[in-house]
Amino acid sequence: MITKGAIYLANLGTKAQNDIGKIRPVCIFQNRMLNRAIDTGAYQEAIIIPLSTQLLGGDYRLKIAKRERLEHDSELFCNGLRMISVERIFFAQGALTQLTPLEIKAVEQILYDLLGCSL
Repeated sequence: MITKGAIYLANLGTKAQNDIGKIRPVCIFQNRMLNRAIDTGAYQEAIIIPLSTQLLGGDYRLKIAKRERLEHDSELFCNGLRMISVERIFFAQGALTQLTPLEIKAVEQILYDLLGCSL
């Protein structure tokens, strides 16, 4: 079962201009309903946040320390939020790691600010 905050390797393709490309870790960041739809084959795309080993900091990045199968300290590049085909995610290799509940809350706050949401 795919879970929100799971980090997998994915092929983001050839880098074009300032886009993030290549095979790199990505964080699945969508709700349980969409994750179940992927598990059942009803949905073929996932909302992901790419990771980068270039530790630049800033308002839209969150540092994730290396752990388990995530080999390097990295940052979630939250303003790189995108949707990709699940065929590009290496699910068969298993998750590299999982965000903690506190990290998930931090990403949610970053995305809230990034998207200019208000209550």
